[in-house]
Amino acid sequence: MLKAIRENIHYGATLIKIVVDDQKYIYSVDDIRFMVEETHRAGLRLAAHCWTHAGARNAAEAGVDSIEHGQMMTNDDLQLAKKNHVVSWGRIFP
Repeated sequence: MLKAIRENIHYGATLIKIVVDDQKYIYSVDDIRFMVEETHRAGLRLAAHCWTHAGARNAAEAGVDSIEHGQMMTNDDLQLAKKNHVVSWGRIFP
């Protein structure tokens, strides 16, 4: 995770976007929080691509800058995102 973030920054990324749950595993809150901290250390924002409820919940809890898609977010997830200053983009189907 660290290597990928730093390589993208090195090559000129102005935003880091991670895929939280559109693969065989879902990043944990601790994994995402680590990526948020590393991205913020470089002065950039971290967006999280989330398709599942669990992925969006983990991203909101970890405090990403934005959740992209977030179709399965519940009202509780949206409240957590709001509390952690996370913006959610896309259609929401609670």
